[in-house]
Amino acid sequence: MQKHSKIMHFDDSMRRKESISNGVFPEDIWVDILVKLPVKSLVRFLVVSKTWKSLISNNRFAKLHLHRSKGNEQLLRVGINPKSYFPEISILNLHGSRDGEKNHLLGNISFPFPIKPFEEVVIDGSCNGLVVLRTKSILGIILCNLATRKFYHLQLIFNEIYPLVGLCYITETKDYQIVRIQNNEGKSNIGWIYSLNAFFWTRLNVDFPYIKVQHGESGMATIFNECMYWITDEDGGSIATFNVKNEAFKYISLPAFEGLFSVFPRTLGIINGSLSIIISISTEKYNLRFEVWKMNEHRDSWTKLYSFNDPFNIIVLPIGSWKDGSIIFKYLTGNREKVCSYDPSNEKLHHLCMSGSVNLQAINYVESMESVDGEIRRIS
Repeated sequence: MQKHSKIMHFDDSMRRKESISNGVFPEDIWVDILVKLPVKSLVRFLVVSKTWKSLISNNRFAKLHLHRSKGNEQLLRVGINPKSYFPEISILNLHGSRDGEKNHLLGNISFPFPIKPFEEVVIDGSCNGLVVLRTKSILGIILCNLATRKFYHLQLIFNEIYPLVGLCYITETKDYQIVRIQNNEGKSNIGWIYSLNAFFWTRLNVDFPYIKVQHGESGMATIFNECMYWITDEDGGSIATFNVKNEAFKYISLPAFEGLFSVFPRTLGIINGSLSIIISISTEKYNLRFEVWKMNEHRDSWTKLYSFNDPFNIIVLPIGSWKDGSIIFKYLTGNREKVCSYDPSNEKLHHLCMSGSVNLQAINYVESMESVDGEIRRIS
């Protein structure tokens, strides 16, 4: 039978002459069908047969599924369930759900590990469906696939209250790596890197300076091209960057905006395939203006993408972006924070079904079948 899909790149060890399941379709057709399904369905199909489990849990299948999922970017928000009082994660889609254009809430996820009511949960990294989480009651950090509900508890070499953290995927070694950097003022700080392939921490051969992270930021890095970026308050504002592959640290200057001063927060994001920064600027008339700049290829200059006045008539702060160029803003109503999305290219505004207590996090996310370690790890 002629192969109809470019998806099939399984090696000889994965190819079987016999058809899967009832013998009606060959394996390549089943892969073409299964790769389009959500993770929740694929997890159920793992128990259909040993053949299906072998196919779906294969690393190559996970990469194919991830490639499709990246076209359906979602947003995570950590909050407290108003009925159970337990922390949970809400998942949103900018373009609405199957229930209608105005319903952006796709669902809520409970945490797959023990947690206490009203406990604060912080997301320190998100990459290809994996997230790094920390709580006050659990020593260390948790690497978790929220869709498959598998997780791994990582003990820490050091336990900083406000470290710099990043999670990224290294293409050359096909490895997920977590970087944690001590950040003590007045000291030469050290960093550690955790390899998911090797399952251990290694000290980085870099003496990091104290990095004055932008006020209000959690220390989570923005990841772009295997580099980690943090906005700092050093010398009026700059960007600290760490190249994970080369273990090189440096500072990058902010773009030269026009205005009285930049107000907080300045926010990094990935827009149309480029590392970008959203800057809030106070003008001479004390109005608020926003500028969006993209970093040029050689990381030593910036190009302005958009400049627009406050379209909301309320005080809003940028907290992120969608890859299509829409900017995510939050605003305060009473003691609750709400979230909206604004596309400066067409001036479309979406009020997302998303609210929470102060210090709300909005994290870019795609669901995937990426493996944490293949087995559920219990937290003692």
